[in-house]
Amino acid sequence: MSPGVRLRSRRQTIGPQSSQRLLNRPGERPWVAKLQPSEQGVPPRRQPRREAAQQAKREAAEKARLEAIERAKRKAAEKAERDVARKAEREAARQAKREAAEKAKIEAAERAQHEATEKAEREAARKVEREVAKKAKREAARIAKIEAATEAKRQAAAEREGD
Repeated sequence: MSPGVRLRSRRQTIGPQSSQRLLNRPGERPWVAKLQPSEQGVPPRRQPRREAAQQAKREAAEKARLEAIERAKRKAAEKAERDVARKAEREAARQAKREAAEKAKIEAAERAQHEATEKAEREAARKVEREVAKKAKREAARIAKIEAATEAKRQAAAEREGD
């Protein structure tokens, strides 16, 4: 190209910047859009890589969904097991409490019976002691009476002898 000939810029900068438009270069054909395959009557081409990637994404999403479902099932099963275990523990604690209460009740009844038996035995022993004491007192009174009578007889005999 000769130095005097310059290619004109494709942008025409006359006027406000927002109204810029592209200019055609000399000898340039106007731009015409190509017909789309559907306009030509040709079925659309599938892009195998994109389809394979989309299929892989779908499969990964399905796999993730199934794994999430499995995780949820496992979590629910574990929760159910924990709930059953807690329920069994609570029931065992209740049963142990009932048994302890029953045992305490039985022990209290046995203690009361034992105390009642001991009290009855003490009362019987006191009664026997009182009866023995009464008998001993009567016997002592009888002996004292006999001794007094014997003494009176001796004195009477001594008086008779002294007379």
